[in-house]
Amino acid sequence: MRLTLLFLSAAALLAATGCETSRTATESNSTAGRPAVRPDTTSTGFARKLSAGGYLFDLKTGTGADPALTIRTRRGATQVVEPLRIPLTGRPVRAAAADLNGNGKPEVYVFTDNPAANAGFYAYELNPNGLTPLPGPNRIAGRAAEGYSGHDTYAVSGATLIRSFPLGGDVDTAGSRTLAYRLLPGNTWKVQQVMEGSR
Repeated sequence: MRLTLLFLSAAALLAATGCETSRTATESNSTAGRPAVRPDTTSTGFARKLSAGGYLFDLKTGTGADPALTIRTRRGATQVVEPLRIPLTGRPVRAAAADLNGNGKPEVYVFTDNPAANAGFYAYELNPNGLTPLPGPNRIAGRAAEGYSGHDTYAVSGATLIRSFPLGGDVDTAGSRTLAYRLLPGNTWKVQQVMEGSR
């Protein structure tokens, strides 16, 4: 019941922060505020087709425990930049394409199941010369950091990045905290809201 209430309040936040029609986002396997869906990618690989800002992004991994990810970018049938190959730590569990900073250059986000603190986040912005890396959110500070020990899950909703984690590191029984971020010009992240929950 309490988890349902947390999810409903997170959904209300997302509805309030994600209403900007000029910044569209597409995401696969995204359920903000819920436990991450962890598909078995060890034998079949991870494959997603995403779009943002008139561009198409084709994401695909090889097979194995820690596969590399290849991102191909097209506009229509034309490849616009060289494919990017990224070594990942952990298995990808969701991906999104969006323009969270509203600069007209879409970003691609890939989130893995890496449990280490401040890990599992991969982001790239489309530029004329290719996909360039974006920094992840900074280490959590202040009261929001109390009880933090990793196991972050990320999702994109509207113009917002959602980051959730269990308190005390116990993913099954601990309470949880969710942070909503905005990507500012200059590609720095700003916490917009902090929400507490229980499992």
